[in-house]
Amino acid sequence: MPYAPEHRQRTRKRILRAARREMNRKGYGEASIDSIMAEAGLTRGGFYGHFKGKEDLFVEVLADLADTPVEMNRRMRFTGLDDFVERYLSPAHRDLVEEGCSVPPLSPEIARSGDKVKSAFSDYVATISQRLGGLIERRDCREEDDQATDRALAALTACVGGLVLSRAVNDPALSDRILAAAKRAASRGGAAE
Repeated sequence: MPYAPEHRQRTRKRILRAARREMNRKGYGEASIDSIMAEAGLTRGGFYGHFKGKEDLFVEVLADLADTPVEMNRRMRFTGLDDFVERYLSPAHRDLVEEGCSVPPLSPEIARSGDKVKSAFSDYVATISQRLGGLIERRDCREEDDQATDRALAALTACVGGLVLSRAVNDPALSDRILAAAKRAASRGGAAE
């Protein structure tokens, strides 16, 4: 008896989530197809029924980021940019590498990837910056969407950079200071003081 069409979609999502966890934990280069499929509870043979190769999987993982919120934010609704910043730059998110945002652990490998991967990531950044721009309360009705998007990009940059640095140091007090400093920078969102 053949599988229902929904089964294929569920299996594909399972592989994408497993790939994201493996890549967050090990990086793109070290996450093998075998380890990704094992994480998904599947065999390697099933991989090629869903993806042409590892690079195609990476592109799909990046495309899926905008559509699939990280586990810790699955049920959260942000009330504004400051709310997003507070949650993103929290010790809980810092310590949740596998299920957390994939941008900090994967950005260096994305930067060294080809156009297909960079294009998928560019689409992700554009989508997220527009969404974050929508969280910014306009100071007056003349503030343009482009200005809000630029402020969101500045906040996103501070968030990602702050999370990367806070995870990279081995001093817990310094890590917490980095998160706090990044929150201050990101909350300003690039707005003029």
